[in-house]
Amino acid sequence: MASQLGENTAKADAKVVGTGVITLNSRYLLDALHALNGEEVAFLFNGKLEPVVLKDPKEGDYLHLIMPLKS
Repeated sequence: MASQLGENTAKADAKVVGTGVITLNSRYLLDALHALNGEEVAFLFNGKLEPVVLKDPKEGDYLHLIMPLKS
């Protein structure tokens, strides 16, 4: 199976606190978004190579962890 590389850009409404750039595998990000049921998603990270946490701010019983890609 051949490796597929590419770039994709998408936009969504957001409340943003802080700044940063991070590269994620889009399949892992979509898996996380499908697993969360709420209308809002908290997207938390501390640095370019630190784990990313996605969670529903209104439900504390589930969080999704994604490791970023080196870019």
